[in-house]
Formats: sequence, C-alpha cells, structure tokens
Amino acid sequence: MEVLNNYQRKKLDESNDEEFYSDPKFVYHLDANFRQYLSNVYKKEISDNSTVLDLMSSWDSYLPQEKKI
Repeated sequence: MEVLNNYQRKKLDESNDEEFYSDPKFVYHLDANFRQYLSNVYKKEISDNSTVLDLMSSWDSYLPQEKKI
C-alpha cells in the first residue's frame, strides 16, 4: 500500500536542511487558547509529584508551573 506518492514526498524547499535548522525557530504550533486548554488538562490529569517526560513541547512547555519540578 502506497501512502504517499513520489510527488507528495518531495520537499517544498530543496535547500540544505542543515542551514534551515542552524538557527532556532521560536514559533508556536498551537494557538494561545489551545495552549491554555492543554495546560489546564495537564493540571487536572497529572498528579502532584509525578515524573513527566515532556517530548512534544518544543521550546516552550505547556506543563503548568506548579507541575514543573
């Protein structure tokens, strides 16, 4: 089963990836309302004194301050 054809796999920007990633990009991939919603979910669902490996946050974590150790 082919999920993506060769055209769909083609990069839009053919420039060197090393150049693109050489400078940090401090952007949000979620809007402010959803970031706040996600923080509230974390606040509600994560028990105090839990250990959390936050792999999906990028440069800014959505864990509420009181859940950070």
